Amino acid sequence: MPPTSITQSRRIRGLDEIRRRFFIAGDTAQRYDVAFAEVVEHLWRARRRRPRLRLRAVVFVDDLIHSVALRREHARAWEDLDARYTMPLVHRCVPLLDDAAASLHVRQIMHRLRQPTKANDPNNAWYSYVGTQPLGLWLTERVIGAMPRVDTWRFGPLHETPIPLRLEPASMSFVLPGVEKA
Repeated sequence: MPPTSITQSRRIRGLDEIRRRFFIAGDTAQRYDVAFAEVVEHLWRARRRRPRLRLRAVVFVDDLIHSVALRREHARAWEDLDARYTMPLVHRCVPLLDDAAASLHVRQIMHRLRQPTKANDPNNAWYSYVGTQPLGLWLTERVIGAMPRVDTWRFGPLHETPIPLRLEPASMSFVLPGVEKA
């Protein structure tokens, strides 16, 4: 068998597996009015960015359908995304930012994702989601990756010089220089 027929055979098996998962997630496809052909087109466009994308690695087809609807700016898909992911994303940011800053940061990222682009624009951010990981994890990576620099976190600015500490052998406690023990 020539190598091209092996490759074609793998692609066909990969597409068959995606088709099977697509019909399992049929209620999501119906909710957002997404056809199987749109999912395949989304994957082929995404594959231009990631040539090593394996179709058998696409296991989160339900989330992939959701991302196709988001790329097409389907109103219900955006409402569902907001309802399902905004608060968990804010909670993931709270250890690094205060509540208000975390909420603002997540809203800014969601706004950037929702920037109006042509649905078939290859620079549309939703083409980078290909269903190889859960949509929530993909969003978390985007939110955490766009965090402000460390020195603006709520823990305050980083110290340029370390605070010198000395260990007192008798009590094995740390003492700051210039501070007397009571």
